[in-house]
Amino acid sequence: MAFARPFRFCLAASLLATAALVPAIPDASAQGLFDFLFGGSRHYRHAPPPWGYGYGRPGDAPFFERGYRNASREGAYCVRLCDGSHFPIQVQAETVPGELCNALCPASKTAVFYGGEIADAVAPDGKRYSDIENAFLYRQRLVPQCTCNGKDAFGLAAIGVADDPTLRPGDMVATQRGLMAFTGARSRDGEARNFTPVEHYAGLPRDLRRRLANMTVKRGN
Repeated sequence: MAFARPFRFCLAASLLATAALVPAIPDASAQGLFDFLFGGSRHYRHAPPPWGYGYGRPGDAPFFERGYRNASREGAYCVRLCDGSHFPIQVQAETVPGELCNALCPASKTAVFYGGEIADAVAPDGKRYSDIENAFLYRQRLVPQCTCNGKDAFGLAAIGVADDPTLRPGDMVATQRGLMAFTGARSRDGEARNFTPVEHYAGLPRDLRRRLANMTVKRGN
């Protein structure tokens, strides 16, 4: 049976503080999860996270400057327009960058800019980042009430599972009740985003469903 999109896990930010995904096998290595699921016959390359979930502390190395030198020309940046602060966001065929940007920074007006270097990145209206009114203003001072999470200038908003714009049918979410598959179905009111226990999700092979169902979700201390 062919699948239109590759299987992937989506660990929602709102659940990571209380739940951790743990394979039900001893001495799992860095590649143990994929070996466990797919038999160990393939090797997987571990990539770094596609974006950051926080701006860091003021004393840290500048979060906004990290990784841009190596960004591809197809890179996207979420820009907080009140002070010009910015962070990279993941560009996928099925993800709308603007929705993800707004979800991570709902307390301020934002815009998405595209390009390899932030100074030359361009918004959909053709304006360069360097030409906006508050470009790099965050380097000079903190702007009062300029925040993403409504609390401080350095944090991003946590995205709840139901509000995660990157979720796609077939994604697995770790909950305290175990692994759940996102079905993409909606309730009669058109609002709820539904999940089903992984062992009941028909979009995965039976053997893989069995392996996933045998995994446990361990609560954090």
